Amino acid sequence: MAIAPVLRICTLLMALLLVGCVNNYEKFFEGRKIPANAIVLHQGEPEVFRGADYEADGLALMSQGYVQLGYSSFNSADASEANLVAQAKKIGAAKVLTYQNYTNTVQGAVPLTLPNTQTTYHSGGVSAYGSGGSAYGSYSGTSTTYGTSTTYIPYNRRRYDFHASYWVKAKPGIFGIHMRDLTPEERQSAGTNSGAYVITPIKGTPAFDADILRGDIILLVNSDKIHDFQHLISLISKNRGETVSLTINRLGNEIVKEVTLNP
Repeated sequence: MAIAPVLRICTLLMALLLVGCVNNYEKFFEGRKIPANAIVLHQGEPEVFRGADYEADGLALMSQGYVQLGYSSFNSADASEANLVAQAKKIGAAKVLTYQNYTNTVQGAVPLTLPNTQTTYHSGGVSAYGSGGSAYGSYSGTSTTYGTSTTYIPYNRRRYDFHASYWVKAKPGIFGIHMRDLTPEERQSAGTNSGAYVITPIKGTPAFDADILRGDIILLVNSDKIHDFQHLISLISKNRGETVSLTINRLGNEIVKEVTLNP
C-alpha cells in the first residue's frame, strides 16, 4: 500500500478516537449575572475537583465564600481537562467542580475509500513466413485500470454526560449568608408567606459567628417583617455596621439572634 493511503487511514482512526478542535466546555457554557464589584476574579491556574454530590459540593464552596460564575453541561464521547481549565481561566474561575456520568455506547462503521490502480504487463512473440523467407519479432507493453476500493472501519464510542461548575471568591459581605425565597412547602411548614431561607452561612462572617444555620428562616430584622430575600438584603444594607436583632424560625421554633453587621 502506498504511503499516502496509510496516512489517510491513520488520520481517520485518530479522528475517531480524539475530540475535535471545539471546546465543549466553552461552547455549552451558561453564565450567571453577578455584579463585577461583588467578586474577585482569579488569576492563574484554577483548582479542579472531581465532584461526587452536586448539591453537597456546591454548598461546601458556598460556605467558604464562593459564588458560581456559571456552568457547562453536554454529552460527548470525551472531554479534555485542558479544555476545562482553558474555559475556567477565560472567565476567571478559582475553583471548578466537574462530574462525568456514563450514558451509552455508540457503535458503527466508517467507510474508507482508497484508490485501487491495477497495471497489467503484456509480452509475446510473432513469427511470419513468406516467399522471401521467415521473420520473428517480440513485443511488450502495459495496460492500467483505474478504480477505487472501499473498506469499513468499525468503532465503539462510550458517551458521557459532562458537567462542570465554575466558582469565584466573593468579596466580604455585610451579613454573610447565601439565601433564597421560601418554597410553597416551606411557607406551609412555617405557617407564613414572609421570610428568607438561609441556604448556608459563610465562614468568618457575622452570620456564621452568630450561629445562623442552614435551614433557618429569617422573619424579622429588628421590628421589620421580611417580605422576601431581596427585602432582607435591603434591610441589612440599611443597617450596615450596626447590631441588629433577627427573629428566626428554626425547626418550627422562633428564636432571636443579635448580629453585629460589617460596615
